[in-house]
Amino acid sequence: MTEPIDIPGVTGEPCKLITCVMANSDKRDDLDLLKALRAEQGVIRASTSPCLSSSLLAEAKAKRGKLPEPVLARHVEVLVAEAEADSVFEFVCQHARIDRLGGGAVMQMPAPFGTGYSLPEDVPEEPGGN
Repeated sequence: MTEPIDIPGVTGEPCKLITCVMANSDKRDDLDLLKALRAEQGVIRASTSPCLSSSLLAEAKAKRGKLPEPVLARHVEVLVAEAEADSVFEFVCQHARIDRLGGGAVMQMPAPFGTGYSLPEDVPEEPGGN
């Protein structure tokens, strides 16, 4: 377990960073994951962006001596308290369907410090949210 970092005037906690690359997915998939994390796990420290996945995340077929073409994927990062990390990790794996063939990859690593915060009740959902 990581010891909290002592910064004068700032309270924080040991955290873990969960990184997920969702192969063969679109923006709707990762937005669904972020909404589910917020609604079911209370996670508000998460972000997503598009990326290109490598042949590690899909069945790679290429001519001899050539690299396979990358495909569009989604990169999701979630910062959670160390005590909640294992359950959130399992939730991400299940919700992102990582266990399917070419589903992607998820990893978890220590993040030395994170500050907790909460959103006011009247904050609207992101544009395009249902």
